[in-house]
Amino acid sequence: MALTLAAVNAAAAPVILENAAAVAEITPETGRITGWRLKNGENVLWNNPSQDLTSPYVPGWKNYGGDKVWLVPQKMRPAVFGNSAPDPVIDGQPWRVTTQSPLSVTIESGESPCLRCRVTRVITLAEAEPVLTISTTIRRTAASPHPVEIWVVSQVKRPEYGLLDLAPDLCPAEARSWQMRAGRSDFKSEVKGSLLEIRFPEKDWDKFCSYGRFVETVYPGVVFRQEFEPEKEGTYPDHSTVHLYVNDHYAEMECFSPLRHLKAGESMTLDVRWSLRPRAGWRQSGPGGGGTVMHLQPSPHDSRKLLSAGDMGAMFHSADGGKSWTMHDFEEAERIRYSGGCSPWEYVPARSGEVWVGSKTRGLLRSRDHGASWQAVPGPWEALTKRDWFHSVGPDLVRFAPDGRTGLASW
Repeated sequence: MALTLAAVNAAAAPVILENAAAVAEITPETGRITGWRLKNGENVLWNNPSQDLTSPYVPGWKNYGGDKVWLVPQKMRPAVFGNSAPDPVIDGQPWRVTTQSPLSVTIESGESPCLRCRVTRVITLAEAEPVLTISTTIRRTAASPHPVEIWVVSQVKRPEYGLLDLAPDLCPAEARSWQMRAGRSDFKSEVKGSLLEIRFPEKDWDKFCSYGRFVETVYPGVVFRQEFEPEKEGTYPDHSTVHLYVNDHYAEMECFSPLRHLKAGESMTLDVRWSLRPRAGWRQSGPGGGGTVMHLQPSPHDSRKLLSAGDMGAMFHSADGGKSWTMHDFEEAERIRYSGGCSPWEYVPARSGEVWVGSKTRGLLRSRDHGASWQAVPGPWEALTKRDWFHSVGPDLVRFAPDGRTGLASW
């Protein structure tokens, strides 16, 4: 049944988007996404259960929970709004539904008198998959001296642990990640390939930030991912594009656009993709063949493409996010180096799909398809009887150690 615009705006109940795999709930009254779950699963979003929604840390702000939008960095709020609370209209007054269909809804905020902006969010559920796309647009309605950003904040239930993507190509000159309370909290983090894994104590708070394309929270039965493609040009005041904040009660998954000065009539958009994947326990999906898995890493160009190496010397490739695996036999890539803390292969950041590795029998190898196939690279190492592999020492060089000596090969 088609809904008229008047009927949509008159409805007090939340808007429900539902397919065979997942359910999303949008509450225009608070301008938030308040529900996101697998069809038969629990809501991963956190909604404040307290009767008193005021925050002791941010006077004047009501913490409803759920997913919301903020428009300026936290440190700019006193200068823009006169206090430390978010925008009193964008994150304080009801939004209106402008269009709705069975799998999509568009909501619009009021106009911020401080920023002279309106925000529109188009929220669309995939036809059959547990995937929700949120397209958030800021439009400047009149001139304002204040720059704006799209800061999407999703308050979620406290997970088992969290993951931040580490993407060195987004800002090569800066650190890949940083911790707000480093040395002052009991949170533990560890870099695993291109991921930062974050483990939490039972009680405490901290925030982790990185230049990355996604953030994940891991629960006993499901993994919640938010991903997007950050703009490489622009100012990121927090020196990061994704955050994970955790306190005693909930966590926050945060994604950022650059901070920009918009002229009257200009706009900018941030598209974030949410997905849920079941986590019903471990099952063997490969790679196999004996021995211990020593390295597992996704391609920085395509997270579905994975490489793995074990202590038996074989190398494995997956093109579908680990659902299936192919082993490269000894004729193609024998005795890939597996020991030590660094991975045995090196991706070429400037050329999508290109990766280099070294083997003891074929010397230096190159792949141009994310590791699905390998070709030997001619060089002086072909005449040596013993070869080993180390790692990249710079953006344009690969180091290897044949017969105990060091050589360099240019990408």
